[in-house]
Amino acid sequence: MLVQIPVCGYFEVNTYLYADDTTRHGFLIDPGAEPERLLDAIEANAVTVDHILLTHGHFDHMGAADTLHRVLGVPIRMTGEGRAYVENPYLNLSASCGPAIILPDVDYFDAAQRPVLTAGTCRLEVVPVPGHTPDSVMFYAPQEGIAFVGDTIFQGTIGTTRFPGGDVRQLVNSIMREILPLPDTTLLYSGHSDPTSLGVEKAGEQLQALIRKSYSC
Repeated sequence: MLVQIPVCGYFEVNTYLYADDTTRHGFLIDPGAEPERLLDAIEANAVTVDHILLTHGHFDHMGAADTLHRVLGVPIRMTGEGRAYVENPYLNLSASCGPAIILPDVDYFDAAQRPVLTAGTCRLEVVPVPGHTPDSVMFYAPQEGIAFVGDTIFQGTIGTTRFPGGDVRQLVNSIMREILPLPDTTLLYSGHSDPTSLGVEKAGEQLQALIRKSYSC
């Protein structure tokens, strides 16, 4: 089961509820805002959240994480590369957009080891995709052909690198090394666009043009 839940704080962001249909155990990915709305969605879908996952440490992807962590009693999990972001409201951009947001209690994993996270029968492979931020990761479920890509790639475009830690060449390398080799049928679920398929993005001229332009910078 996969439910896309748009939530809006300073920005609108896609939060995802991904769960095993049989056990109803699953993941909550990038809870950016509106914790009450997310709790209602969890209850309406009868899901037990085992892990709160963050694709990266920008505030618009984690604004509701601490509240949900305390209410649900489950860990917030992200790569250790994100510690500097979730502990620094200037790096995570919250200081520029409203109340400062920090996450004091996070369970860090080593994305370089590419751990596999489980909830019920759901399995998510952690894939480092730095570029938008140094800590950006993709959560990939090969058995279902879906990938939660955060702000690395969107429908018709790629992520921005204008914020602290962004690196355009690193972003393009991540897309070419980790995303483009996936099966064309892979569905991409991003932080700020409608879902798309990898095949559609590869067939479009815009992605290739963006990659060429980025390498020429």
